[in-house]
Amino acid sequence: MLREIDLSIRAHRSFNRTEDIAKCQALRFIEAHPNSLERSCLLGHLTGSAWLVTLDRRSMVLVHHKKLNRSLQPGGHADGSGNLFEIALGEASEETGLGHLYSHQSLV
Repeated sequence: MLREIDLSIRAHRSFNRTEDIAKCQALRFIEAHPNSLERSCLLGHLTGSAWLVTLDRRSMVLVHHKKLNRSLQPGGHADGSGNLFEIALGEASEETGLGHLYSHQSLV
């Protein structure tokens, strides 16, 4: 599972130096923490999240995170699943109720 995530991150072309640094940090974290898909990885863990943006890109959907008391993009814990894309889709649908408005094809 982590191998596919590692390969996806490596294949991503960074937009700038800041993103390249974050990419390297993520790869090092995954390598150092084989349990990074589990909440039991207390230092941090991988999650899936989605940006839901209107076609004109003027508005987006945020949800209130009760525990953090912050507005964030919809998302959730991997809980062992290596398919972060599916987690992001599921959480976006569950947390917003907007699943009927988008499809897999429109997000790729």
